[in-house]
This record gives sequence, C-alpha cells and structure tokens, in this order.
Amino acid sequence: NLTITNVPGPATPLYLAGARLSRQFGMAPIMDGLGLTIVVFSYAGRISLGLTSCFKVIPDPHHLADLLSGALDELERGVSAATPQDWRRARRTIENSSSGAAQPAAGSAGAVARLREATRALDRAIARLEKKR
Repeated sequence: NLTITNVPGPATPLYLAGARLSRQFGMAPIMDGLGLTIVVFSYAGRISLGLTSCFKVIPDPHHLADLLSGALDELERGVSAATPQDWRRARRTIENSSSGAAQPAAGSAGAVARLREATRALDRAIARLEKKR
C-alpha cells in the first residue's frame, strides 16, 4: 500500500543562532500493511520528497527515487514548455469540465494534451519499477 502526504512547511526561511536552515525533509514511519510512504514537504519555496519503504515491498528504494527524479524532471520540462496561453486554455477546460460543460475551451486541445503528456512521466516510472520487480 502507498500513502502520499503533503506536509506544508514554513514559507519563509528559518534561522537558529544566526544560521539559515537550508533544507527540511519529511519522513514517515512504516507500519504493518503500509509498504511505501512518500512525504512531500515544502519549505521556503522548495519541496522535498521523503521516501520510506518496506524492503519486502520496495527492495531497491534508490531505484524508485531515481525513477521518481527522472519523472519529475520530465514533468518540469513539459510544464516549462507550456505558454501562458496554454495555461489559460487548460484552466478554462478544467473549469468547463467541472461545471458539466461538454466542450473544452476553444483552442485548448493542444495545451491540455501537452500538460497531460507531462504527467504521464509518473505512470511510465511506475511501470518501469513494476517490470523490475
């Protein structure tokens, strides 16, 4: 079983005795029936991911971390390629679909397709991990 949790941290940097805290990482315990936990922790405009896993479920957590890192890089490239117009069209499409409208916003098909393709990177990473098992 997988649990993913988002723990919002401080938005501004913290200091102790004049030294700036550069990073924070979230971790979670493994319990019976819970094989993998991913903690998403935000701090001062950055996020970190903490993976905690059971060896029987994820025998090579470093491999999972590498796949996840590659998928996030791919997602970042896809999102970075989107123009402000793409984002506006995608938002209108999402708003239309949540309100029950059948048609996407005019001209949004390409923008939505590019954003959806960017998120497929995580699916591919999971599939590669499953093949390795």
